[in-house]
Amino acid sequence: MPPKRYHEFDGLRGLLAVWVALAHLFCWCGYGHLPAGGRAAKVWIMFTEADPPAQAFIILSGFAIATLLQREQLGYGRYMLRRVFRIFPVYWVALGLSIVLAPLTGMIINSVPWSGDFYMDWQRTAQANQDASWAGHVLAHVFMVHGVLPKSVIEGVSATFLMPAWSMALEEQFYLVAPMLLWMLRRGWGLMALLVTALAGQVLQGWCSNPINCSLPYWLPFFLVGIGSSYLATWLDANEEGRGKLGGVIAFSALMAAVFLAKDPLPFLIWAVACPVALGVWKGFASPVGRLIGWVLGNSATRWVGELSYSLYLIHWPVIILLLGLLHRYQPGMAQRDVLVYMLVVGMPVILLISWMLHRMVEKPFMSLGRQLAKVPASSQKLPVLPQIS
Repeated sequence: MPPKRYHEFDGLRGLLAVWVALAHLFCWCGYGHLPAGGRAAKVWIMFTEADPPAQAFIILSGFAIATLLQREQLGYGRYMLRRVFRIFPVYWVALGLSIVLAPLTGMIINSVPWSGDFYMDWQRTAQANQDASWAGHVLAHVFMVHGVLPKSVIEGVSATFLMPAWSMALEEQFYLVAPMLLWMLRRGWGLMALLVTALAGQVLQGWCSNPINCSLPYWLPFFLVGIGSSYLATWLDANEEGRGKLGGVIAFSALMAAVFLAKDPLPFLIWAVACPVALGVWKGFASPVGRLIGWVLGNSATRWVGELSYSLYLIHWPVIILLLGLLHRYQPGMAQRDVLVYMLVVGMPVILLISWMLHRMVEKPFMSLGRQLAKVPASSQKLPVLPQIS
């Protein structure tokens, strides 16, 4: 029996990427905060900050890479070669466009009627940092090391040019050491060592934030949840019936209870809902709910967006800047609310279209090339495609 493909994770990736794109669109249009306070304002800030989807992506990345390494006996060189061809081509396209549009970004944050908004102030600070050391910021991003450079080396580097790419700097760190992490987890002392490393990441988070914390030790618990879920999926595949399912529910519930002690529970809640559905755990005790969630995550529309999710996650940022710049150039008197409506009605379809083009013209060809250069055995090529993580 061939290994399973978890279709629901494709849809989850799509929904998370759309969340991030919409959140940034609202922020760039000056709607990062609601004017009124209260609970609704707090919920809105949680939506526009887009931390939960980015964090859920991190968990999903841990699951996907752990599943890949369990299923395919890849040497480290072939494994990293495939990762490089997976992430860098699309990243470089989005980064290059963002660098070219940097002057337009400066014009937008200083000229739009809502230029005094908190988000514009934050972007203004990022613009000042990159202008202070333009070449340094460009080189750091080109080689994707902007997540490991401290403030003493280059100020604010994790939030310049292509801000969503902070998570890619983190992903690169994880890809480099993922095989070692799985090797450590198979040894008694390994888990203890990783927990100590994660604790050190929490203690040193102030030193690592520049201004976004992209250090692997800080985010290690999220990756470990994904890795643990991958091991659980493997175990469930070998124990499909009866007590196997019940044991899976118990194990997964214990895992979620532990991680819910974290300060940001929403990404774990997202994972606690999506992962059991994808693994088929909910079939035994909550079939109607599981089927509904499974349909939301596994229907053709969300899965199609999921295929574009990596391109969408990166390219939406420069496209938003480009569209806002064109609006400001040709419709400078447009009201803020009308700008938001235009960006939602016209901008989002344009973003999806460009994401689809980038996926078809850059992402898929380079992924295929990476597999060919890595000389993946024929038996491995027949395996279903794993969830693609942005």
